[in-house]
Amino acid sequence: MVPLNRVADQKTINVALAAEWQALSDEERRPFLELATKEREQYQIELKAYEKTEHYRDFLEKKERILRLRKQRRRMGAADSQDDDFDESLDLNETTFVEGTKKRVKNGIRRNKRKASGSDESGVLEYNKKREAKLRAIRHEIGVAEAEKAAMQRTIEKMQAKNLAYEAQAAHDRKIAKEADHIIECWMRVLRGAMGETMKEYNLTTPEETVAFLTRLADGDAPNEDVLQSVKDVIRSASFLLPK
Repeated sequence: MVPLNRVADQKTINVALAAEWQALSDEERRPFLELATKEREQYQIELKAYEKTEHYRDFLEKKERILRLRKQRRRMGAADSQDDDFDESLDLNETTFVEGTKKRVKNGIRRNKRKASGSDESGVLEYNKKREAKLRAIRHEIGVAEAEKAAMQRTIEKMQAKNLAYEAQAAHDRKIAKEADHIIECWMRVLRGAMGETMKEYNLTTPEETVAFLTRLADGDAPNEDVLQSVKDVIRSASFLLPK
């Protein structure tokens, strides 16, 4: 026999007994099996006699009532684990039992709501933190974009101011060029009147050619004193308006 520790739990005891039983031979097991058969037969005889007693009928009624109460608890939403809250050996009053079950169910719902509320609140706080972080990042990006936009706007304004200045200068230059062209045209008309035949003779068709010819006359390189004097006289008396 394997010695058993009196303070061992039931599982340890069962394992030890099973090991001892497995170690027995068929001959060693026979007395125990015969005893078990006799006791089983005796149990069946006593059970049939017990089932005819008033006590057994009371037991069946109580069992049926407990099962009915359990079904009611489940229909009212009580968890299966709450079935252990009452002692089945007690003579229960159904009304008291039902009211108690309703109360426990309500309390359970409240606890679940509080847990869910706490969990939801934590989730909401975490969500808000992430959302605020995203909003801060977006606001930062918007600030950077607005600063870049302002800098670009200033650059555009400077370029526009320069363009206006260039356009004003170009308009002034066009005006001066127009005045210069007018003066040149006026002088060409004067010179044609003073030296028309000479211009044809020397094929002077442009202002540049005419100026070069007059320069040679002034330097004495062209032998035509009459033309030079005629030009000088016309120049002294010439007058014409400039374009506005």
